[in-house]
Amino acid sequence: MSLEFIKRLNPESMGIIRFIIVGGVNTLVDICVFFLLYFLFSWGVVLANVVAFLCAVTNSYFMNRYWSFTYLDRKKRTWQQFLLFLSVSISSVGFSTLVLLHGQDFAPVPVLKIATACITPFINYLGYRFLVFA
Repeated sequence: MSLEFIKRLNPESMGIIRFIIVGGVNTLVDICVFFLLYFLFSWGVVLANVVAFLCAVTNSYFMNRYWSFTYLDRKKRTWQQFLLFLSVSISSVGFSTLVLLHGQDFAPVPVLKIATACITPFINYLGYRFLVFA
């Protein structure tokens, strides 16, 4: 991909590319914090997942607000927007926590965590793009 091609992309396409990059960073934050807390500090699966989620979602909000979705209207007050962002994100952490709790009979925790980390970005993108930053 040349720089000229990237410069010619419309704002929506650039926003999607940026969202994917931000999502990759946040997925690493989520997985690393989770594994650190779960394996190194022996935290329970739910507490480790929630704390990892809070770290990743806070980072995600600021990166998406100030980088991914800069082409959209940002007139909403930051706290209102953050609460809406948090609401969308809570649906994802709820999903991943349920999978981690009830999926342990079918797959090891690391596999479940990585699987949910691959699924939830799709839920998040739709919510962030069309509800939070619309």
